[in-house]
Amino acid sequence: MNNSRRQRLKEADKKLSEIISVVEDIKDEEEDALDNIPENLQNSDRYMETEQNVEILEDICDTLEELRDKINELM
Repeated sequence: MNNSRRQRLKEADKKLSEIISVVEDIKDEEEDALDNIPENLQNSDRYMETEQNVEILEDICDTLEELRDKINELM
């Protein structure tokens, strides 16, 4: 791989790291919201939706991390 393409991959890696950070922050906020739902609402639709959001955000983070690892293999 030539230096130009390698440099573009480094830029993509940096942007991807920034995206991962943002998604992780949102996931953390959603987890905090989940933890702060009162016990009497823990069987509610709101609770289940928030819990599902956390799981989806975790999956997104994992996928983005795997993608970043693949990019790093190329560099």
